[in-house]
Amino acid sequence: MQGVLLYELREVHLLQVDDKYFVTIDGAPEDGGEFSNPLEAWTRFIELIDMRVRRRIGDLLEKQGFNRYTGLGKIKETTAAGIGGLTE
Repeated sequence: MQGVLLYELREVHLLQVDDKYFVTIDGAPEDGGEFSNPLEAWTRFIELIDMRVRRRIGDLLEKQGFNRYTGLGKIKETTAAGIGGLTE
């Protein structure tokens, strides 16, 4: 898509084409990613970035044995009864 690149973070872009704004992922317009209001376009751009970064952080925390949503405590191994928990 041709236009003026306003903002970019990794694969997520915010472009302006004439009087329209587009949020794209890997160069393809995101579903519902066409806006005439720049504030709505900015909000969607930030939401996509936030979602992707939180997923990456959660994956990293989980690999290190921490809770992916809180970052707290190492996850204990599940017991025979199927009950697990967090260590201090």
